[in-house]
Amino acid sequence: MQTAAIGQVLRTDFQQGIKRSCTDQIRNFCEESKIFLATRKVSIIIGSQNEQKIAAVTKAVQKWAMSIAKNIDLSIVSYEADSEINPQPVGLWEIKEGASNRLWKIRDKLHHERDSLVIYIALENGIMEEKQMHIHNSGIFESRENHTWVDRCLVKVLIKFGYKEWYGDALSVGVTVPKECVEKAEKSEWKKTAGSFIAEQYTCYAGDWHKKIGGISREEIMENAIETALGMGNRFCYAIE
Repeated sequence: MQTAAIGQVLRTDFQQGIKRSCTDQIRNFCEESKIFLATRKVSIIIGSQNEQKIAAVTKAVQKWAMSIAKNIDLSIVSYEADSEINPQPVGLWEIKEGASNRLWKIRDKLHHERDSLVIYIALENGIMEEKQMHIHNSGIFESRENHTWVDRCLVKVLIKFGYKEWYGDALSVGVTVPKECVEKAEKSEWKKTAGSFIAEQYTCYAGDWHKKIGGISREEIMENAIETALGMGNRFCYAIE
């Protein structure tokens, strides 16, 4: 959970996870398939080879799969899918584009067996400027009046069983980003991430500066967003302001 930090964690109102009725439908397909019941095979295909993303996906999907069937045989394939956007995505539109590009690449490249449950997952982190009336340490984070840069992760999920498909997505809670680090990333024409400059300025790991700035790890943020995309609800929705 969140610890003392110079920045803040902002909750998200964007929740479009897989509906409960769809989850029930997936469960019914599994229960009625003799082939699935014999193998209990669930395949996870991740559009990244990043260790944090793989760990977050694995934890979230294990929770979800246990609600679908018992004694599942879980297998994981990670594939580095190109997002075809800048190293530092900016704005919700570009973040969505990056996640979508990754999802379609793994869906088209990595096929699945009939009567097996396959979960394709793509994640894209990026920054966006958001209106926020109460900005902690405004001298560090306020980019303009009542606005701050926020880093969020967009998750896109595709679940396939035979010829059936179900989609879900979710935008994670966000961590405020020091404006000076965003300005440096912009000067690099977004070829360098704000996180790389945060790592230099605040002496932390560029791949998980969120813990240093917001008091919550990037892996935990992603895991929660994946759970939300899978229709499990957002446990941080009302816990973090």
